[in-house]
Amino acid sequence: MNKLQIVSLLLLGACGTHSAGTSAAAVDLPFERQLLAAAKTYREWSRVSDQANWAPTMCRIPPAAGVRRSDSSDADTHGRKLYFLFAKDAASYRGLWDFERQTKDEQAAAVRALQGQVLVKQSWHPVEVDRASVPELRPQAPGGREHPEEFAVDGDRAFRTGQQADLFVMLKLDPQTPGTDQGWVYGTLTPDGSRVTASGRLQSCMECHVDAPRDRLFGPMPPRTK
Repeated sequence: MNKLQIVSLLLLGACGTHSAGTSAAAVDLPFERQLLAAAKTYREWSRVSDQANWAPTMCRIPPAAGVRRSDSSDADTHGRKLYFLFAKDAASYRGLWDFERQTKDEQAAAVRALQGQVLVKQSWHPVEVDRASVPELRPQAPGGREHPEEFAVDGDRAFRTGQQADLFVMLKLDPQTPGTDQGWVYGTLTPDGSRVTASGRLQSCMECHVDAPRDRLFGPMPPRTK
């Protein structure tokens, strides 16, 4: 075998090794296809978060439209961010507000109805602004907003949405689906929704949502009345 043949064989071996490595790197994350689809279409869904207020718990959200502040202090999950919440099936999400008062059969039916549900939390880095600069609205009907939707007010302090942060997604499959939390899949994506950064049974998500009273969900709160 001459030197040219030996060099050719070495190059072919190197190419083969590179191809195998590329193939391994291209393996999808768990449920990546569904999460990317949600990130692509969620802006077409109903936004089910309420006016700009401090959320009492991480995902407990009234049923109108506006920005919320996450209660989590963990900056690596939802913490220290404002967010809007979108639901693929807004009716079934809002219908959970009286879940605790339902019979066991009604609760079981409500949980079954969640199969196929997808929730996308669109998070934003908060920017503090002068409280006096926040416009005051005068809602004419129950559930109306007190401030423009991009603002969150807490006493004498006010914040607005700044740079968009990550997307947080929950989607519900059959509870028997392997690799899920009783059917729930958790996922995080880049702000533009183009890349899944983590997915499946995410411990940081499950630590909170496993104790949620409505099949891993905290919200929504009851409709407000005047």
